[in-house]
Amino acid sequence: MRLGFNGSYNKTEYDTNSLINEQYKSFGLNLIFMYYLNPNSKFNIYGYLGGQYLYSGQSLDNEYESVFINNWSLGPILGVGAEYFVFNQLSLFAEYSYSFNFGEEESVSQRYEYPYEKYELKLNKVSLNPNPVKFGLSVYF
Repeated sequence: MRLGFNGSYNKTEYDTNSLINEQYKSFGLNLIFMYYLNPNSKFNIYGYLGGQYLYSGQSLDNEYESVFINNWSLGPILGVGAEYFVFNQLSLFAEYSYSFNFGEEESVSQRYEYPYEKYELKLNKVSLNPNPVKFGLSVYF
């Protein structure tokens, strides 16, 4: 079993105008169950199945308008990988996966000058995504 977590945060304020700023944040969590073909060998092939949750949000504020966008998705993930154990508790790996996600995107846009307008939009999303190949280092405790 493997628990994965990722996150990021970025905020930009412009030097020439402090009224303009942008923010981006994301968070992801997954829990997968792994099956090794030959668990005791130095080189191994494995498959996995599990679930994941993803969230991202971004905002843009300036003196004329503000825009907020929030996304979340949830769904199963299926993948395969190869792992080489350099030591008993250290390995190098490469893996590839697909995820099926369903979720929602919500956006709000508001103007601060005439004509004063506010738009709200909510979308339901469904997607099948090939994920990029991951290369990494695993440490086992």
